[in-house]
Amino acid sequence: LGPSGSGKTLLIAKAAAKSKIQDSKKIGIISVDTYKIAAIEQMRRYAEILDIPFEVATNPEIFRELVDKYKDLEIIFVDTAGRSPFDFEKIHELKTFFSHQNDISLHLVTSAVTSYEDLETIVENFAFLPVRTLAVTRSDETKFFGKIYDILSKTRLPLSYLGTGQQIPEDIFMASRKFLVDLVFAPNILKLHHEAKHDTNKGKP
Repeated sequence: LGPSGSGKTLLIAKAAAKSKIQDSKKIGIISVDTYKIAAIEQMRRYAEILDIPFEVATNPEIFRELVDKYKDLEIIFVDTAGRSPFDFEKIHELKTFFSHQNDISLHLVTSAVTSYEDLETIVENFAFLPVRTLAVTRSDETKFFGKIYDILSKTRLPLSYLGTGQQIPEDIFMASRKFLVDLVFAPNILKLHHEAKHDTNKGKP
């Protein structure tokens, strides 16, 4: 979940592809984004390519039914509609979907090019939801990662995913303490990791 334009749908596509192709997990995708038809169709196409289940939940009751329907899957990725951090009514709508699902891990998706002040606002205004981690996208579009470290230090939230470009599934990293420290003190490490990952995947179908 997160603000509009933060890269949630693309991040899910990368994470889903990594889980299915590289980790051989049994996965599915549910979208609760009923506002953007294009986003639903885009996610449906990703699911078809990966040959995994895809469903749309138009309300919390249907969402809970779908979660129960696919309880045998190892991972269910859930795509939500973008919400302005100042639109509290729309953010509260999301809470109705997740309030009865104790086994769901909510990842708050933010962009690496967002200012520290805006990052603070985003985290604070989504805080009434049980957010477990932050996920950062567009990290290939900046060389300044200190604000990410600062917001993690302030909120005490762990970092889960780091999106590094548009390619699926290559442009995603599972975050670690060492990687984050390297990112802050040696920003070119991201470029090196990025190039190494693409070299490794050359020639793969």
